[in-house]
Amino acid sequence: LTQFAERWQKDAAESQIAVLVPESKGPTWDYLLTCQRRDMDFIQSAINEVRRRVWVDDQRIAVMGMSDGASLALSMALRNPRVFTTALVQATGFFHDPLPSCLKPRVYMEYGEEDKLFEPSRVALPNRDRLRG
Repeated sequence: LTQFAERWQKDAAESQIAVLVPESKGPTWDYLLTCQRRDMDFIQSAINEVRRRVWVDDQRIAVMGMSDGASLALSMALRNPRVFTTALVQATGFFHDPLPSCLKPRVYMEYGEEDKLFEPSRVALPNRDRLRG
């Protein structure tokens, strides 16, 4: 995670953007396992801390993740489109359906063509179709 965060710090500084890279408290995000909010509450508090330190354009907050992090990121964006206007997700296994709302986040999904865990025909395409539905 440290190398990932260091890379993002460099890119963020060059682009003049703030990047927050949270880490789950357990082996994965608790919301995915138990629907508890400890990790999500931490993310919310971390976002508020970033807002305290730097100016944040609330119309341009994106969330991104990979694998379990992608499932959480996409679920968070779909359920909180006023907070997260965009979701950038890679290898999303599943997501929680959005709450009824006229607002929809922009979603960019990516899967590997040769991914054996999340085969495009079994996971990527059904997820895409579900989002479009």
